[in-house]
Amino acid sequence: MRDGGYEPLVFGTSIYELYGPLIERKEADSLPAYLQSIGKISAPEGTRPQDLFSLIYLVFDFDPCYHLFDPRKIEAPQSYFSDETQNGLLYINDPMVEALFDFHKEGGAYSITKEFPLSGCSSDLYKDHVRKDTAFVSPEKRHPFNYLPPQAFAQVSLLSIDRYYEILQIRKRDNWSFSDGAGLLCQEERALLSKKVYPLSCFPFMALDYNSDLALKSWAKT
Repeated sequence: MRDGGYEPLVFGTSIYELYGPLIERKEADSLPAYLQSIGKISAPEGTRPQDLFSLIYLVFDFDPCYHLFDPRKIEAPQSYFSDETQNGLLYINDPMVEALFDFHKEGGAYSITKEFPLSGCSSDLYKDHVRKDTAFVSPEKRHPFNYLPPQAFAQVSLLSIDRYYEILQIRKRDNWSFSDGAGLLCQEERALLSKKVYPLSCFPFMALDYNSDLALKSWAKT
């Protein structure tokens, strides 16, 4: 987050490729310093790159079919990226961010796909699955990959909260807190042993962690 507003920065790679320079080899003392070293951002002379940001939220994909996939390289970053006011707060989508649209509709009710075979989790295969099967297409037939109406985003966000607690097998709390990323990762890893994934996009959780009261009120009105 920069200057009071969100500024998305496309890193262009996976969380697995951050493990080496930031955690294993410690090539920089912060994520912004590393981003500056590779030319992704620039800081004015006399300004530390980390001082450009007040809050940092990172969203990466579990991506279990990726050639560099290694659970160890997610487990360590979860400790490193555990505070949005410091190194950043990490969210991992399973299997990738397109899980935000992996919904079906039965009897007028929407629900997130409970399980999906690992064999279909390569980037192209999973994206093709979501494009063909998602229940969220606007009345104008615009696909949510390009456009998701506010009402639909509110629906998927609220259902994603329920799915988060369901995967963790814990009772839903009154006050939101993305407090168990490690536990969620553990459940995702267990699913892999059975050659499946539990689809869940953590993308909406950024809004909740930034201001849960405002986000929940806004979603409830749509």
